[in-house]
Amino acid sequence: MLSKEKTGGLQASKREIKKEKTYIRDELMKEKDIDIDSGLKDLQVIAEKSADNAAEWIKSTCRKGLRPLLKDFASVRKFIPPKITTIMFDRHPAKNRYTDVMCLDKTRVILRDRPRSNNYIHANWVQISNNKRYICTQGPLEETVEDFWWMIFKEEVQAIVMLCDFIEDGESKCAEYYPLTTGEKIRSGGITVKNEKDVEHFEEIACQKMSIRLE
Repeated sequence: MLSKEKTGGLQASKREIKKEKTYIRDELMKEKDIDIDSGLKDLQVIAEKSADNAAEWIKSTCRKGLRPLLKDFASVRKFIPPKITTIMFDRHPAKNRYTDVMCLDKTRVILRDRPRSNNYIHANWVQISNNKRYICTQGPLEETVEDFWWMIFKEEVQAIVMLCDFIEDGESKCAEYYPLTTGEKIRSGGITVKNEKDVEHFEEIACQKMSIRLE
């Protein structure tokens, strides 16, 4: 939850440990531990109720392991349908976390009140229904934190759902783009973000209220 205000603050976001280059990494191609026997038992029920080949495909995948599936995924994700362009993505490599996760020109979020040379952020609009749409964006890089909060402010975003951690398996997935403790502030460009309070905590989920101030 976010509220708009108009004043200033201080402190800068902490430096990110490492910038990723590609989403499909060699580590992801390694075999993972899979309980095949348990999985096949569960599939017996599916097979009895399924009239298609889904159950057989799942059985085959479990036997082969994840590597072939990941290789297929890595090859398929490179396909770009005709008439789909990624011109702005290609022009701003320093603002992209991964080289193989595209930002489409047709649905990209254009940063408001910015010159065309500086209105790019790796974020796309996703239309869910006639009156609901969401923004899907990458975990901010240290150098794109200012762009991220500018987008949040200008698009009047009311809630941010973070689906990754800052560090996963020793790899940086997201810069620390918001103040972690209550009362703490960070300043990025002309925007100050303050952690107002903890709203609610679950086992692995934290909900915090932030306020944004534009100088």
